[in-house]
Amino acid sequence: MKPNDLTGKKFDRLTALYPLSERRDSCVLWMCKCECGTMKAIPSTDLTRHRVKSCGCLLHRVKDITGEKRGHLTALRYTGERDERGSAIYEWRCDCGNVFTRSIAGTARSDSAWMCPECQRKVKSRQITLARVKREVEETTGLTKKYISNLINGVLTERNTSGVRGVYWHEGHQRWVATGRQDSQMVTLGEFEDISEAANARREHVLKVYGSIALKMGIELP
Repeated sequence: MKPNDLTGKKFDRLTALYPLSERRDSCVLWMCKCECGTMKAIPSTDLTRHRVKSCGCLLHRVKDITGEKRGHLTALRYTGERDERGSAIYEWRCDCGNVFTRSIAGTARSDSAWMCPECQRKVKSRQITLARVKREVEETTGLTKKYISNLINGVLTERNTSGVRGVYWHEGHQRWVATGRQDSQMVTLGEFEDISEAANARREHVLKVYGSIALKMGIELP
C-alpha cells in the first residue's frame, strides 16, 4: 500500500473507499462513505487534516435533549421532523400531563413558551381577566374592583405589620386599633386588647360599607 493510499481508512465519520481521477487544488479526490450512508468525494488533505468530518450531516445532526426539563416541559423524544426553519421538532410532556409536539426553538423564546398550549391559554385568560378587573371602577366610590376585592378579603398592604389589614398596635395605649374609611375619611373603629376583636370590628365595618358594592361588582363575600 502506498503512503498516500487512504483505502479503508476512517477519518471521523468518513471512510475512504477509492481515489478518483479528478483533482481539486492539486489534491486527489477520494470517494468516501459517511456513517449516515451518504457517499461523497472529499480532497485527501481535507480528510487527513480533519477539515471535513462528515458528508455534512454533522451540521444537521439533532442534539439529543431527551429528558431535559425546560420550564414546565420535559422533552420525551425527537419526532424525526423539523419546522420550516430547520429546528428539530420534539415531543414534550407538560407538568399538567398534556403531551404535544413543538420545535426546540419554540421552547426558547420566553417563559410563556415553557408550557403546553392549553396551559398557555389558561394563563392568558387569567391575565385578560385580571386586566379587566383592574379597569372596572365602581361609580359611587371611584374604587377599582381589585381594590374593593382586596378590602373584602383583607389582602395585606406592604406597610402592614400586624397581619390584619386595617389593624395596628398602639404602643402608647398598649391596645390594638381597628381603622376603616367612611366617606373618604379615615376613622377609628375602636381599641381592643385582643387582635381578633379588632379584626372582627374591621371586618364588620368593611362588609357594612362595601358589602353591597362588592356583590354588585360580582365579588364573593367571605
